[in-house]
Amino acid sequence: MDVIEVKGATGGVNTDVRAKVKETIELLKSGYDFVFMHLKGADVVAEENGDWEAKIKFFEKCDKAFSSFLKFEGIFCLTGDHATPCILSDHSDDPVPLLIVGGEKDKIKKFDEKNAPNGSLGHRKGSEIMPKLLEEAGYA
Repeated sequence: MDVIEVKGATGGVNTDVRAKVKETIELLKSGYDFVFMHLKGADVVAEENGDWEAKIKFFEKCDKAFSSFLKFEGIFCLTGDHATPCILSDHSDDPVPLLIVGGEKDKIKKFDEKNAPNGSLGHRKGSEIMPKLLEEAGYA
């Protein structure tokens, strides 16, 4: 696995999400068949001071930047490594939404916490995600 330095990537809410998305797409075009992009901003503001408004703004910034993936042909997965409720200012073991685009389709048209539980993926353990991604990509 290679670690790629992206100009403007800070690990906080001020990280340049567009630059990270652009670099991800460039890596995939250049021959990488898998890229893991970690965005920590929402986690940071939820943990440090329970700032739900800053968390929402970060998600909105990501949502705009991710529009570049709409033309991506391949398997795209969006999920969280854990929940961080602002009310706790800490991690929790609550389920996190899981979105896989480019594989098997289901009836879900909007990715959010309300609709995700109704999707075909159901509840999955973290250890089940990579095998599912490989299956969707035709490697399993």
